[in-house]
Amino acid sequence: MISNLSITDLINGLSPELINRIDSLVLLLQAAGIILIGYLVFLVVKGILGIIRGRKIDKIYKKVYEIERKLDKVLEGRKYKKENSKGIYKKSKKIGHKK
Repeated sequence: MISNLSITDLINGLSPELINRIDSLVLLLQAAGIILIGYLVFLVVKGILGIIRGRKIDKIYKKVYEIERKLDKVLEGRKYKKENSKGIYKKSKKIGHKK
C-alpha cells in the first residue's frame, strides 16, 4: 500500500540524517543552477560584444577598401604601379631607360 502514503508522511518518515543529505544535495543543485545562469549571461554578453566588434571591423575594412580604390585612381597615370595583391606600390621600371 505504498500508493496510499502521502508526500508529507513520506518526508516525516525519513531519518534526519537522510534529510540532511538531501538538503545538501538541493543546496549543491541550487549553486550549480546559479553558476549555469551566470555562464549563460556571460555567453550572451560575449556574443553581443562579438557582433559589435564584427560590425566595427566591417566598417574599417570598407574604409580601407575605399582608400585603396582612391589611391589606385590617383596612381593610375603616374610612374608607380601596383606590385602585388597586397597593395604595395613601387616605381615602375621603364624599358630602355638608362640610369
